[in-house]
Amino acid sequence: MSAWLEFTREVFSSKKSLLSFTLAALSHYGIRASRKRGQNFSVSPRYLEAFYRKLVEWSPQAVLEVGTGIGALAYYVALRGREWQVVTIENDRRIYSASVELAGGLDNIAFVLADALEVIETARFDTVFSSTPYSITMPLLLGIVRNNSVKRSVLGVQREVADRIVAEPGTRDYGRLTVAVALHFSVERLGDFRPQDFFPPPEVHTTLIALERKREYSRTWGPLLEELTGCIFSSRNKRAKRVVACCLERLGVSEERARTIAEESIRGEGMRARELSPQSIQEMLLKALSRG
Repeated sequence: MSAWLEFTREVFSSKKSLLSFTLAALSHYGIRASRKRGQNFSVSPRYLEAFYRKLVEWSPQAVLEVGTGIGALAYYVALRGREWQVVTIENDRRIYSASVELAGGLDNIAFVLADALEVIETARFDTVFSSTPYSITMPLLLGIVRNNSVKRSVLGVQREVADRIVAEPGTRDYGRLTVAVALHFSVERLGDFRPQDFFPPPEVHTTLIALERKREYSRTWGPLLEELTGCIFSSRNKRAKRVVACCLERLGVSEERARTIAEESIRGEGMRARELSPQSIQEMLLKALSRG
């Protein structure tokens, strides 16, 4: 490989230089971004710097990146955080091979060819970052929620997904993803980025979010909570008491007990399922479990 086709500090000096390098690298390796895989390569130094600025607040020893791409973000983080060990996972063999050559000039980066969704729930890293491929956003977020080793994350997600994560009960964007994240993490929006900050430009804006764990995921009743939440929001516009009672019954709670819990926990007769707070959903499940 020619020396000119390697990441250097100069590549990140401007959006123009990073875009030019990205186009040259994709052409050199014969890579075309896959829409199916949600591949859009970051070409904005400001976007990469936003990741680093949040990570440096946490002073991690090792960080895990999901979705290497051609390696721009991994290289930038490893270059700025020389004391960190950066492990980056990519499941596209073509792109993996290219990134190893392009970003392999630093000794604190390790490249892994694997499906991140198969390892994210068991990975032993307390800090995760990802310019998240849009096609895996939901399963990646749920995997992070379920992995108690992960204490902090910085993620670039579709703006619509960020809106869902921070949505208030009763709003259009509020749903099972909101509940899963809200019960386990505090969320900070770090900024929005335009389609032009990526190549090829996606059809949506990207929002950078930071997650910090406030509660561990329960191996005992966490899966039941996910099942209950999914059931509740499948009937989000119906009356909450009836929906909750029905969903608790599906979990094996007796009809009488399910109705009692719904009556005691939900005060308003006209309340809709979409108006139930994350805490109230969890409390109703725990009440059902505590009563056998």
